[in-house]
Amino acid sequence: MSFRENVAQIGDVKFIIDEDKIVEATKLPQTRECWFRGGKVDKKKCRSLLLPLPANAKLKIGVSVKFLKPEWQAFYEILVRYVSCDGRFSYLHYYHLRLLLALKGCKLNLPFYFLQSLKKMAHSVQSTIGNSDRSLFHHGLIKILIQHQLSLSCKSWDEFLVENKLGST
Repeated sequence: MSFRENVAQIGDVKFIIDEDKIVEATKLPQTRECWFRGGKVDKKKCRSLLLPLPANAKLKIGVSVKFLKPEWQAFYEILVRYVSCDGRFSYLHYYHLRLLLALKGCKLNLPFYFLQSLKKMAHSVQSTIGNSDRSLFHHGLIKILIQHQLSLSCKSWDEFLVENKLGST
């Protein structure tokens, strides 16, 4: 896969990946809240997801995951595995809390978030060519985008795999 300047190419399929295309393919709503990791987070709202913290606890970038309320644990694991894709399970960063708040109803432009995440992943993977140990965590979103693009050309996933000598399903 090649992904530069919002243009992706996989096999013989070349297409634009931008926020609008992610909305079109996923049917996720766009909101005004364009936020990505490193952006400002409302710490007061985040505390509603946490158990009471010890008096000496300082909230600078996050806390131990043991302070996350039990009802949010499963959601947290899903977010770490499939959305933030960073594999840090023991430490709960503010960006994890911000993503959990989106599940709680706080508005977040997920297509914007996913686009930024894809760009970051593409840069990271493309800058470490030859490192076969790296895993591509965004494969689900990428497959949705490819299948959407293929549907616009009236092609099936199986046809795409065969035409590009990528095997069959």
